[in-house]
Amino acid sequence: MYKRAKKYPERLEWVKKSYALQKEPSNRDIYDLGEAAYLAGDYKLSDSAFTLYEQKFPDQIYGYLWRFKVAQVADTSMASGIIVQPAEDYLNFLKKDSVKYKASLVQVNGVLAGYYANVAKNTDSAIYYLEQILVYDPTNPDAQKYIDLLKKASEKQPTDEKSSGTKPKSKAGAK
Repeated sequence: MYKRAKKYPERLEWVKKSYALQKEPSNRDIYDLGEAAYLAGDYKLSDSAFTLYEQKFPDQIYGYLWRFKVAQVADTSMASGIIVQPAEDYLNFLKKDSVKYKASLVQVNGVLAGYYANVAKNTDSAIYYLEQILVYDPTNPDAQKYIDLLKKASEKQPTDEKSSGTKPKSKAGAK
């Protein structure tokens, strides 16, 4: 009722009470808590719930998807970098079925490319994630356009300024 009425803080209070009564919360219980917290703007609780969801149900998409969504709204400027780990975890899940999740793989790699290009100022990592877009969508004109722009800009900078920040740790192929 509260959800339909868009009274999200009130809904969260009732969902928390219901959750507290569960001895062994189900995936639905955890999901409802995380979603209610997200809609109410309690991103810390939402992230905690969906982290638990990931741990208890690693074969289901919802924990990864919602942790990524929470990180996006919790820091819309991406200045804190909290988007990186949830995005990486989500990508790892999505790669299990690259046909089914093609659009999401393109989108999440694009978010990470944007983060590395615009916030972390790490050209090599930005190019890596743009190249990953082309793995899943070889005809993507934007990815190739931005790769070319980043490479061109990188050539104009002195060698020691070409990339800063940290390269993706799990990416052996990053330049």
